[in-house]
Amino acid sequence: MAVPFLTAAREAAEALKRTRARPEHVRAVIGLDGFVDDILSVVSRRLDPHNFVPVATIAELAERIAAAAGLSTNIELVLRTSKLGGNAPIMALALAKAGAAVTCIGTLGLPEPDPIFAELTQRAQVISVANPGRTQALEFNDGKLMLGRLENLYSLSWESLLKIVPVPRWVELCSGAQLLALVNWTMIPAMTDIWRRFLADVAPQLPPAQPPRIAFFDLADPQKRSEEEIREALAVLGQFRPYFTTYLGLNRKEAAEVGRALGLTAQTRPGAPLEEATRVLAAALDVDGVIIHPTDRASAWVGGTYCEVEGPYTPTPRLTTGAGDNFNAGCCLGLALGVGIQNALAMGVATSGYYVRHAASPSFAQLLQFLTEPVL
Repeated sequence: MAVPFLTAAREAAEALKRTRARPEHVRAVIGLDGFVDDILSVVSRRLDPHNFVPVATIAELAERIAAAAGLSTNIELVLRTSKLGGNAPIMALALAKAGAAVTCIGTLGLPEPDPIFAELTQRAQVISVANPGRTQALEFNDGKLMLGRLENLYSLSWESLLKIVPVPRWVELCSGAQLLALVNWTMIPAMTDIWRRFLADVAPQLPPAQPPRIAFFDLADPQKRSEEEIREALAVLGQFRPYFTTYLGLNRKEAAEVGRALGLTAQTRPGAPLEEATRVLAAALDVDGVIIHPTDRASAWVGGTYCEVEGPYTPTPRLTTGAGDNFNAGCCLGLALGVGIQNALAMGVATSGYYVRHAASPSFAQLLQFLTEPVL
């Protein structure tokens, strides 16, 4: 049974106040992507040069597109804002705003990071390894469509990374970190090989850590990758366990995709009970924990224990692109601070809940305030 958000939030706030660890004691290495995100609305009806009625739902847009089959149609896009994008930069910025010491390695721009990453470069150590991708994010009340240009990520490889971040630098960065997150597997074709090469060249050189370092992975919507590729990548995650406590984070759609690749379609389909999906994926994978975050809650199976926390869902978000990365940041911060998985889930849904309401990640003080006195 899910713990109500108000209860989970209060318990998480109390746990954070009790712990001696603070966000500024957490060091994290996050990579490896980077995008410039254009956040757009789709026009349903134009009222005048300055006003329009937006398409409210993905289903409404789908009907308009389907009606154009065999004909043609015009779809107008309105730019709402441009912002830093990519799983790694958004997660890194959220952790840095919470107070963690973050190194973000990603495709942020060469020879200098693109100005869109200015806030990240001010708050974190940034190492850019290629130019960024570009995303047009069409946002609706019921979700978003991410239209990506990925050319700059195709050439990313372990060899290209080593030209800018040689093995001794990787060892130095990871030796001092409590958290390593290598995310956006789907959009980096060489990521599975990068994970393997990291395990061969870097992980054996890391000094023991107590508590063990955390390795967090987010596949990022693997629908377009083959089931064989997905299984191959998931098999590599288990090889991190001698060196890290490993977690795989998934949204509800990603959980279904992974389940299908593992032959668990019935148990993990979007309509299946969340607890069943979380349990069967954890049993099938060689990781220490599986975390699933639908839009209105989050679940985890860690150490033989299941927990589920309701989120502060709002039907009218200001910004949804990046909400999952903010969940990952809040949850991983909780894990690094050692507050336990239920409290970490509460920190994740609170960070995401704050982000979609304010179109910005919270500081640690703002996160505590949201946990203590949430505005729902």
